[in-house]
Amino acid sequence: MEDRTERAARAGTGAAWDRRTLVTAAAPLVLFSTVAGVLAVGVGALAALWVPGTEARAVVWMAVTTLVATGAGLWWGLNPGHRTP
Repeated sequence: MEDRTERAARAGTGAAWDRRTLVTAAAPLVLFSTVAGVLAVGVGALAALWVPGTEARAVVWMAVTTLVATGAGLWWGLNPGHRTP
């Protein structure tokens, strides 16, 4: 049975997409998301080290990680440079 993603890809472009094409098209997003996630957690951990209170460290870590990950997601979504024509 045909996958929902493949049907949507065909409907949007009119081209026949196989699974390999879909995986290849998603690879840059997967790589970017993985690297951005690791960097966001690392930056959050470094920011938490500067906070003297132990309870506040978790809040700072979570807040900084969320901000960095949100910024990376917005950059990916709003930057037209990574899209294929």
